[in-house]
Amino acid sequence: MPASTSTALLTDMYELTMLDAALKAGTAERKSVFELFGRRLPATRRFGVVAGTGRILEALERFTFSTHQIDYLHKNKIVSDVALDYLKDFRFSGDIFGYAE
Repeated sequence: MPASTSTALLTDMYELTMLDAALKAGTAERKSVFELFGRRLPATRRFGVVAGTGRILEALERFTFSTHQIDYLHKNKIVSDVALDYLKDFRFSGDIFGYAE
């Protein structure tokens, strides 16, 4: 994906309305943990494979909401002005732990 392409709106809008609710409740800045897991491997397989970690880390590093995307959210009344202001300046700032590729 080109560096200039934003994936910010490639999500269920529910995620954005939940952010809006968290901002209104004052809980949006709380630390959160998200986990990914794999289901049980087939009996004939003794290992799993992790791939694409570098790409997702690069994508998170440049993840932003463009002016066009903010305008879309505003025009369609998906989130409040408070959430729009938050998203204008949003940059990922968390820690990511996982298996090496």
